[in-house]
Amino acid sequence: MRTLFVFIAIALANLISQAHAGPFDGKYRLNKSWDCKNVGADGGAIRIGKGLFETIENTCTMKNPTKIRGMSGILYDMECAGEGETYKERMLFIFQNNKLFILSDTVNSTWQICPPN
Repeated sequence: MRTLFVFIAIALANLISQAHAGPFDGKYRLNKSWDCKNVGADGGAIRIGKGLFETIENTCTMKNPTKIRGMSGILYDMECAGEGETYKERMLFIFQNNKLFILSDTVNSTWQICPPN
């Protein structure tokens, strides 16, 4: 009976985590020389997950996802903090051909998905 309870608890936890997973969740690097283990450091990875976008010395909350008609991208209102500053920005995220494209008024970058650990 206890084994059944543990199995059900694990299955529910997996369902809950999948329900909250976003379409861009994962770790990304700018190129193969960047380290996928160190998130948020120079030469390290960026991470998207649980509604957060973690970059070099900055973290943004991803709000109000808006699908773009006729495109695979999603536009987010970003509320960011880092280096003693807070700011808001809109960013478009598009995932195609195993690459993440990020576009805004201040950013235009292409990221490679990090390989599994």
